[in-house]
Amino acid sequence: MAIAMTRRAAMTAAAVTATIATLLAAFWNQRTSGQTISAELAGELSERAVPIIEQKLTMDWFAGAAGQRMVCVARPLGTDPASAQTISAVETVYVWALCATTGTKVRSEMSKPMAVHLTGPGGVEAPTDGESHASQVERIFPERLHDVVLGDIRVEDLEAALEDRIATTA
Repeated sequence: MAIAMTRRAAMTAAAVTATIATLLAAFWNQRTSGQTISAELAGELSERAVPIIEQKLTMDWFAGAAGQRMVCVARPLGTDPASAQTISAVETVYVWALCATTGTKVRSEMSKPMAVHLTGPGGVEAPTDGESHASQVERIFPERLHDVVLGDIRVEDLEAALEDRIATTA
């Protein structure tokens, strides 16, 4: 019985995450420039990128400490190649991610642009804060996304989605 409930909870969490990702993508494709991504593809990209981001950040921040991890949501901003219409054609997805620590006494959050490489060895690249931020953005992101990444990104919708994700993954 407990296993069936755990599977059902996992399936529900996955469905909620997919729905949130699709809704976020549809909303933000109306409000961002740089590259237009269909709501369906944006949802698939977010579903694929989020676990990669979470794994990378959890290892970087906690080095596998029991019960401590990062939980994230991501808004796709663009892809490489830019002409990709299906997830199988995407090599890199460029996202704005909002992440929070869980399993810690004090909750910390981070919000930043990231390049998530879906092919080859994979991986995540993100510019650091500080003086070299703009030059790192120019190195990591294609020129068509510079204005979006360096602009005034609103994360209110991501904050609500992150709270929902934390609630369903806890």
